[in-house]
Amino acid sequence: MTRLSLGLIALSVFLSCAPTALIRLGNSTVTVELDATGGDQNPTWTLTGNEVDELSRFLENPPPAEGVTFLPAADSDYRGFRITAANRAFEEPPRAYLVRDGYIQVLVAAGEAGRIFRDVRGAEDWLIENARGRGYGTMIP
Repeated sequence: MTRLSLGLIALSVFLSCAPTALIRLGNSTVTVELDATGGDQNPTWTLTGNEVDELSRFLENPPPAEGVTFLPAADSDYRGFRITAANRAFEEPPRAYLVRDGYIQVLVAAGEAGRIFRDVRGAEDWLIENARGRGYGTMIP
């Protein structure tokens, strides 16, 4: 089998997982990027273990966003939060999620859009409060 074939098989297995398996932070180093600068350097920070556990609860079992195939363009510099979860044991590639406007989008590859879920537990609100606690409140509308 070629690398491309293996990659396509791995991607299809990844995309066929149940929705609850797609959003997981687990034993990961989690970095948050506040996408709100309109082209300047966005602030980023690493969550503590307790914060990862807390955020995981907000991301647990989200329902699919039926009929939503892409997130609409942001109408301000604030474009939400990009969460990157890198497995500490390097057992799998980093996972990335975009959280904004009441949605959680799984990013499957460098900037490529994946499945979209509804943020029914308030992950974005939690991330906003976390960002404000780190001094980035003026960047969030």
